[in-house]
Amino acid sequence: MVRWWRVPVVDNQELAMNALERTLIFCARYSPAGIRTLQDERITKALELLSGKIEREWGIAGLAKECGISESRFTHLFNQITGTPPREYIENLRLQQAREYLETSPMSIGQTADAVGFGSQSYFTRRFVKSIGCTPYEYRRKYRARQENGR
Repeated sequence: MVRWWRVPVVDNQELAMNALERTLIFCARYSPAGIRTLQDERITKALELLSGKIEREWGIAGLAKECGISESRFTHLFNQITGTPPREYIENLRLQQAREYLETSPMSIGQTADAVGFGSQSYFTRRFVKSIGCTPYEYRRKYRARQENGR
């Protein structure tokens, strides 16, 4: 059982946002009916490809080709439907998966970077810090400390 009152207010807000983000990603990933409400099967296909193989080096040209449309049209539709440019969406998906691995797996930081498709551990760490606000090592340590305090 997690004791929320022992966690500072900032962390409660961070935990709530994390839970909301996970819920939305779960819904998008595991609910094909929900994805189809996007109204464009080509972008639905791209989202399914991305969620299934996030570690793969996805380029915009390759995704567009897989979906059967031009690169510019793909980028426009993807941005219109998801509200996020494709590269940013892919990075966010990778970082979310990395957070899950850091929370649940014994993989090293380098192995985590490889597993989610970042080219190097240093690049992964830079992007993680920019997005999350701490290094992957600090994130894992804080998460585990929260788990231990909550028990």
